Amino acid sequence: MASTTPSYLKIKELEPFFDAAAKGTAPALAVLAESLNNAPSKAPQWVAYTRNTWCEKVEKIFAGLQGNSDFSPEQHALLMAMLNVGLDSDDLSKLYLQLIKVDFPKLDNPRALLDALGRNDTNTSRHVVANRLRLYSEITTGITCWDVTNGFGKILAFDETTGEVKLNQGDKDRLVKLAAFLKDEAVVPADSAMDKFLKKEHITFSGENDLFTEAKKGFIYARDLGDNFIKNLLVPEFYSADEYKKLYAEEEIKAAEAAKQAASRWDASRSLLELENRLEPPKKTKGSKAAKQELPAAPAASAVLDLPDINWDNITKILSRDVDRLKQSYIKGEHTELTVRWANVVALLCKEPTICEKLTGILKDLLGQEIAKNEFIKDADSIIAKCLTAFASVTDSLPGKQVLPWMQLVKTLVGEKFLIDGTMLMPFRLWAHTEQLLTSKEERKHFQERVCQDFKNGIPTADHYEWLWKNYCLNATKRKRFLAEQKIADEAILTTEKLKAYLNDAEKRNAFQAFMKMTDSEVKEYLNDMAKREDILADSSLLFRTLHQDLKGNYLKSQRDLHKLLKDDPEFQKALMKQGDSKAISNLVVCVKRLSLLDPSEKTSVLVKIVRLYPEAREIVEENASATVQETLDRISSIHSILRLQEDLKTLVEKTIPANTAAIEEARSRGDLSENSEYKYAKEQQRQLNQRRSQMERDLNTCRPIDFADQDVKDRIIPGTVVTLALQDGKQKVVTLLGLFDTDTEKGWFSYASPMGRVLLSNKVDDTVVLPAGDEATIVKIEKLSDELLEFFRK
Repeated sequence: MASTTPSYLKIKELEPFFDAAAKGTAPALAVLAESLNNAPSKAPQWVAYTRNTWCEKVEKIFAGLQGNSDFSPEQHALLMAMLNVGLDSDDLSKLYLQLIKVDFPKLDNPRALLDALGRNDTNTSRHVVANRLRLYSEITTGITCWDVTNGFGKILAFDETTGEVKLNQGDKDRLVKLAAFLKDEAVVPADSAMDKFLKKEHITFSGENDLFTEAKKGFIYARDLGDNFIKNLLVPEFYSADEYKKLYAEEEIKAAEAAKQAASRWDASRSLLELENRLEPPKKTKGSKAAKQELPAAPAASAVLDLPDINWDNITKILSRDVDRLKQSYIKGEHTELTVRWANVVALLCKEPTICEKLTGILKDLLGQEIAKNEFIKDADSIIAKCLTAFASVTDSLPGKQVLPWMQLVKTLVGEKFLIDGTMLMPFRLWAHTEQLLTSKEERKHFQERVCQDFKNGIPTADHYEWLWKNYCLNATKRKRFLAEQKIADEAILTTEKLKAYLNDAEKRNAFQAFMKMTDSEVKEYLNDMAKREDILADSSLLFRTLHQDLKGNYLKSQRDLHKLLKDDPEFQKALMKQGDSKAISNLVVCVKRLSLLDPSEKTSVLVKIVRLYPEAREIVEENASATVQETLDRISSIHSILRLQEDLKTLVEKTIPANTAAIEEARSRGDLSENSEYKYAKEQQRQLNQRRSQMERDLNTCRPIDFADQDVKDRIIPGTVVTLALQDGKQKVVTLLGLFDTDTEKGWFSYASPMGRVLLSNKVDDTVVLPAGDEATIVKIEKLSDELLEFFRK
């Protein structure tokens, strides 16, 4: 992972560190030193502005220290970094001389050493300057030295005044200038393993202390001594050419094996696909697509994540390769192979906490700091919606074990709100992961408010209802357990109002609070929450409208569960009727009888159960006067809608169903149908398409086309009329009542079989009706369709 220390080029980001360092702050001095140590080139090669600014800033830092040799460790480290990189000015040269005197107090000519180090030579890298200084510190009489031309020798003397080193090499003495010595020579530290080997003392080289490692590690040199360094060092004085060749071959074999092991590590992957394969090998089945992919052999078990010295540069490179395409896919709301694979890889990595922490930093850099501020999706509500859609779809596609770490990462990167909003678009089975990640009371409250807001806006899904019912039941169960312990009849206080009345007794309230572990304010919030959920569940029209949604894939489970609750669960039915509220009972009965969600046998079964639960509902169930007009109506729809339905049926039969058949065959060819999600989805879609085809054929066979021109509009509402309603808030609403397939709510067009149509049908001017949303309205005008609409519905 890239260092978080600002680059030496980013002067503005370094400003606060310069200021703090001038005050002697140790961490700031360390940051500046690291920034210089990370510089790829020497200062003479920098842009003049950057070089001059650095010189000015560090001169201020050390302004009060000139003439004073007492450097702190952090100041010493910064001065060494400055020296190595070649920052120079008159004042800085004085500081370097001061530094040299501190490190080498016996040195007579520190300026000569600075020149020999090559501090200002652009051809001498900053690393070579540092190595030369280390080499200089090892110059001692009697120490072994070596160079390519003359071989081994000894340092006989070092004249610091003249800057000359006296050597004995090749059976002759020679004088070498200090600059030439630091450039060409290498030394072997006394008493090192390599020094003992050269003295022919008994040394056994094995493991990490093998001969080759010690030869490289035991020599101190300022420059690259070439590829044949080891050979020139050992042949012929210590080994013959054949002996060395045999030793070196063994070393090459070891190196090759080490390279092979390194290449098999997950952090050595070359692509996102290879990285995914190494982190989680795919299950290969006969004929499966995964089996045909030519990938490097993956480990038998899941890869061990916690490797030493993880190659974060390579991981960053892999993840960044497609990051622009990834962003665009989210902005467009696309679910692609890339979005799923990318999410799967980062989720697999995030299973290890230490790796997750580093990876999060990498992703913040890759995706840009704007993602942390939600600016990644700031342009428009439509873009936000598309990003949320893509996020929900990708999350739904991940293996179960990867969902939680993936969601945690998204929460960290984008925030709690994005996670919650995205969850509202996911199947219910994933909601528990989000709730697990919302650790604070405030976050959980936001989640609950978000669910209730969707109900308030009239846009819940079956998954919303499943969450609501699960939490409603848990609350009810907890209340019942408390009541049982207190030996109080359950039925006495199942509603919020009855519970409020019970809690008016101070002794009972204290017992309730102790059991639920709530404060007074939490009890109040709890009761309000109960009341909200009771009101939501009592809205039968919203429930039936939600169950009419056309869904597919994983979203079908919650819809089926909700449908089953409506038909079979007495506790759910009680909740729909608000534990016996007459208005709620009436709303449920009307929805069951008049809406097409349930087949005739199911309607009869539910109505019978309603009467069993609340015998007072019998009169409402048996009342059928309001449905008389509807039952005698022909099945009619406009010519325009009939033609459109015929065209839709043609497209379904000739294009959509054949495409689905081909998809089933393609999915079947991949083998292992028990784990083939694409096959399962295609088969589910096939059932839906066949059901839709049968329904469309029945509708066309039983529905009569009409142009509404001959409709006799008098004083009562019939199909083909425009109705003006006066609402309670003083506003007016215009509704056009039409045929079975003519609904367009945005234009105010409603089928006579819709909830709105059933409410209005057969009523007359001045009648008051209750609209499906629960508002009362008065009918103020009934008119024929305009000529323009009549013409439209003829085509």
